[in-house]
Amino acid sequence: MFKIIEFENLASTNKFSLEKIDYYPSDTVIRAQIQSAGRGRFDRKWISDKKDNCYISFILKPNIKYRENFANLTQYLSIVLCELICQFGVFPEIKWPNDVLINGKKIAGILSEVSFSGEHFNGIVLGVGVNLNLQASEIAKLSIPATSLNIEISKHIDSDIFVEQLVEKFFENYDVLLKEGFSYFRAQYISFSNFIGKQVTIKNPNIQNLGMAINVCEDGAIEILTANGETKKFFSGDIIL
Repeated sequence: MFKIIEFENLASTNKFSLEKIDYYPSDTVIRAQIQSAGRGRFDRKWISDKKDNCYISFILKPNIKYRENFANLTQYLSIVLCELICQFGVFPEIKWPNDVLINGKKIAGILSEVSFSGEHFNGIVLGVGVNLNLQASEIAKLSIPATSLNIEISKHIDSDIFVEQLVEKFFENYDVLLKEGFSYFRAQYISFSNFIGKQVTIKNPNIQNLGMAINVCEDGAIEILTANGETKKFFSGDIIL
């Protein structure tokens, strides 16, 4: 059974969770009302200094050796998050690999980090930040197109209920992901994707690859078709539509 532990202010829920991964049992969820140094993929800053939003990290310690499909936890969480947001009457989209958008504007970011001691696998920290109750003036200060759920539905969001529901939905099929892998959820993922059939640029990390996104593979990788007819497969990177 999961347990949510709340803090008023942390530099980063992921950083705290990684530091305390040996102290807390598996399926512990660390929540902060405010993060002073929130971050996303590629060490990008995540603005998270406003209360009443969702800033949480899952501490996960599967009783198995590290597997490559643990990397798909971020994609699985993006599906869970989209399904929850749908209950508010809006249809979110996933930008590969795990950014969640509404009408092309980012509402959530997900970051997974693995902890090892030498060759010993300690566990995974899976963090997610969701804009639930930001003002339009605060959104306007961000460097990328972004939104907040309260803006999309013109209603205040109870962040406590949202976090509880998100955590519950995550653990409903978490064991299925560990057992079956991403392929079990692939169709759901594709149903929310906003990039299939579109011309994209993939930065990986500094090399740019251009082509049409044609597929999400059984392992969660993206395939693009380049102008010269070559199919390329990517496991990581940044996608630009």
